[in-house]
Amino acid sequence: MLAGKNFAFQLIKDDVGSSSSKVAALRGRLAWRFINNKDSLFHKVLASKYGNKIEFGNSNKRISSSWKIIKDGGKALNSILRWNVVNGKSINILEDKWLLDRSINKWHTYVIPQKEDNVMLDKFIHEGNWNIAELKKVFGADLMDLILQTRIKSYLIEDEQELIYQFSGKTISGLITESNQLTVSNCSFPNWLKEARANPRVETFCWRLFKDAIPTLQFLSHRR
Repeated sequence: MLAGKNFAFQLIKDDVGSSSSKVAALRGRLAWRFINNKDSLFHKVLASKYGNKIEFGNSNKRISSSWKIIKDGGKALNSILRWNVVNGKSINILEDKWLLDRSINKWHTYVIPQKEDNVMLDKFIHEGNWNIAELKKVFGADLMDLILQTRIKSYLIEDEQELIYQFSGKTISGLITESNQLTVSNCSFPNWLKEARANPRVETFCWRLFKDAIPTLQFLSHRR
């Protein structure tokens, strides 16, 4: 009887989780529409009051229900978007995704300088080109070469976000759902690992390996 109750509870839990992920995906689609259709009435009304940029960390309770939905959608979108570099004024060099598919503070081969906090990318751009002298102060040769391969789209007005995986044939909702599934599967691993009672160093290594946090040849090859 108890096993039956546990099974029923798990079904309800899974169903609730599935419903939540569907809502997040749909709200992400609305947020993507807000970001891209700047000439629409939908964008103009909200942007006139809250601005053009969706701030993922803002928890102001006085915002409208519509903007709350857009902000929730922005959180869902965050995993599948990166920034197009134009002038760098909107891009945090360490925390935002603008180089391939991961923010620099999550690159396992990069050590974050303690004083380099909240530095915007425009510091490394001069007259529409990369400022090599400034890049050399912060980045190593390999990472700097990769940055120099990143195109600065000076013909645009301002930094804007784009899909990490373009031309995949998948919808915005589908990409968000796929990203959420990967996140959920990753989160379940530490619980299994603790039950194994491995040596702490082995446990840390296994956790990093499962989280794709080891600079393996495959990791380095994927990031050129």
